[in-house]
Amino acid sequence: MREQTLGDKPNFKDLRARNDETVSIPAGTPVAYKIDGTEDGLAVIKPSSSAAKNTTFFAGVLLETLGTAVPKLANMRAYGIVDAVVRLATRGVTSDSWTSLASQAIALRVVVDTINDCFLTSASAGSAAALPLGGLAETIASQAASATATGLTLTVKTTLAKVFIRAMG
Repeated sequence: MREQTLGDKPNFKDLRARNDETVSIPAGTPVAYKIDGTEDGLAVIKPSSSAAKNTTFFAGVLLETLGTAVPKLANMRAYGIVDAVVRLATRGVTSDSWTSLASQAIALRVVVDTINDCFLTSASAGSAAALPLGGLAETIASQAASATATGLTLTVKTTLAKVFIRAMG
């Protein structure tokens, strides 16, 4: 564990995580603890692996890619500002055009997108929660609608943005 709580630098808390998936998990991905009685508090999974566990056992955001080769360890941020993957837009099929996106303001709450393995923003996300996961730490600029580019096969548009998170209460 690494943490900064004194001095004139930003506060943070970084922890170690072990990959409990069969695929690598990229840096910037939110992860949750896999609580199953074996490596509790160390083994993590992607948001799409278990929606229920990601809301209850949110662990943090990976600071580096978490591979599948032994020892399958990487650092994750559990508290502080981190570059995280944020979902901007989705479309049903690759032939659909991208819709426009309004700018996203600092402090807009973030929640885990358990389908696309990233965060999404919502003005009402976590409004009933006593301790939301966090919020945007930078503004994301608006984007105009765009036609489908030939050969572009993505159905989810994401960006890397600064997010303040608090996985530990």
